[in-house]
Amino acid sequence: MPIAAFCRTILFALSLFASSAQAGALPSSTTKTTAAMPDLPRYEKLPLFNPHRKAFTCVYQDQHVPPVDPQAELWFQQALALDNPDIYYEKRDYAKIYQLYVQAAERGHWKAMLNLASLILSDYPGVPQHDPEAAIGWVEKAMQLGVPDAYDMMGTYHQNGMIKGCYVPA
Repeated sequence: MPIAAFCRTILFALSLFASSAQAGALPSSTTKTTAAMPDLPRYEKLPLFNPHRKAFTCVYQDQHVPPVDPQAELWFQQALALDNPDIYYEKRDYAKIYQLYVQAAERGHWKAMLNLASLILSDYPGVPQHDPEAAIGWVEKAMQLGVPDAYDMMGTYHQNGMIKGCYVPA
């Protein structure tokens, strides 16, 4: 019995030591790095979900997204037609799909921005750019437009560890 009590005491002391070590201040190099980061949408602090709220108003995403330019929509639809799931992926023209998504995204087409981000992160042949930072940038542009799906996608990026560092306002 005394051995069990001794082990519990040691474990308790170690847990106190570990928690006090984690609660210490950040090293100066970390503080400089996080304080120097720009105020980007990827670091936006969102309110926590409250499952016990008194009221709930159902809204649709279509009520909160920006209008789409007709020319951008045309390019987007062309890209979707080329990215037909009935065509084997290695036979699709991803360079052309990429080009059409870029054209539509540059004209503010939020769906093209999100599809472009996914395409950039893919390993499909013919995609000219495989840069996670570029994909994050397109999702941030959609976030700045207020697109709910963009926030969801950024949350997935955080969850998967794609977002490096953490912005802590001073």
